[in-house]
Amino acid sequence: MAKLSFKDSLKALEADIQHANTLALDYPREKDGARVQMRLSYSPTAQFFLFLVQWTDCKLAGFLGLLRVLIYMTYADGKTTMSVYERKASIREFQAVILPSLSQLQRGVTDIDDSKQKEVCKMRYRKKDESEMSEIEIEREEECGICMEMNSKVVLPNCTHSLCIKCYRDWRGRSQSCPFCRDSLKRVDSGDLWMFLDQNDTVNLTAIARENQKRLFMYIEKLPLVVPDQVYASSPYDFHVKKTQSINAKELDLGIYDEASWHAKYKDSAYVYVGELPYDLTEGDLLAVFSQYGEVVDVNLVRDKGTGRSKRFAFVAYEDQRSTNLAVDNINGAKVLGRIIKVEHCELFRERSVLVEILANFLTMKIELPIPGGVTKIVEVPSERSSK
Repeated sequence: MAKLSFKDSLKALEADIQHANTLALDYPREKDGARVQMRLSYSPTAQFFLFLVQWTDCKLAGFLGLLRVLIYMTYADGKTTMSVYERKASIREFQAVILPSLSQLQRGVTDIDDSKQKEVCKMRYRKKDESEMSEIEIEREEECGICMEMNSKVVLPNCTHSLCIKCYRDWRGRSQSCPFCRDSLKRVDSGDLWMFLDQNDTVNLTAIARENQKRLFMYIEKLPLVVPDQVYASSPYDFHVKKTQSINAKELDLGIYDEASWHAKYKDSAYVYVGELPYDLTEGDLLAVFSQYGEVVDVNLVRDKGTGRSKRFAFVAYEDQRSTNLAVDNINGAKVLGRIIKVEHCELFRERSVLVEILANFLTMKIELPIPGGVTKIVEVPSERSSK
């Protein structure tokens, strides 16, 4: 078979990913109904080194880390964790583990097929008198015919008589015939024996399929997370967050920042409330997640003053209202570091600053003082309420 070119192998890989996505839609996760979906992605360095591997198939590019498969979750309400919370798998992991596991789930027995097979077996092997066996009769059927104990039994291949393995070894050491019918056991080895399966030894096929599905989700959850490149910057806020809190009066006087233009630029900034956060989440992690949907103006992770530990909620400010809508629609309900976070619009957080400004103006009195030359000067004097 001729070796595929890079483009042909890439098309075949994309077809396998699409087929895996189709299979994964039929197997939602039990706890939240999320479904696995995958997409092919290039690494950030692929544009510089991808031309070096054009002469071979895409497996070499995957081995070098230039190509990868990103795995995200989709929910019944249409929300996804794409570009927000994804895990990456190599091409080898996808072709050797993920795709065969999904194919095995498809070939397994479904609940409907299992129930049909049970009904057929009941109709075929039911007793003619339709009478149920008592518990004593069931125990007699399960116990050994020699030692009368309920141990695991073996079945002789010729006469199909059953006895426990301990009695078989003891009897075989003294005789070469069946203890019940005296059939010859000279040509019967231990490997020829049949194992007698009890009802407790059988496993439901649907239970096996569910266990395989859980193992697949556990394998995916152990894959490494995809961290956006901006998190690896020396300071994440240097490139993606405006340091609005650090602008002081001296910089305004020097003309480094224009106060009027700064307020005009961020007059539409809006905050979102982020709750149910993991304790070990940092400001950089919040930035990496929320900067996917717009320019972040401020990140305020609320911490305890005494211990410095996170209180598991934060406020994130965007440059415009449209970014907040995108963040709430796409990130609310997403799973970050094992927890489902809560993202909501936060108008009260913005109104608080307006109320503080109104209260400050109310507590400040303005007095006009005459100055020689016919000029009056306005002096702000704190009132008694503000001093108190």
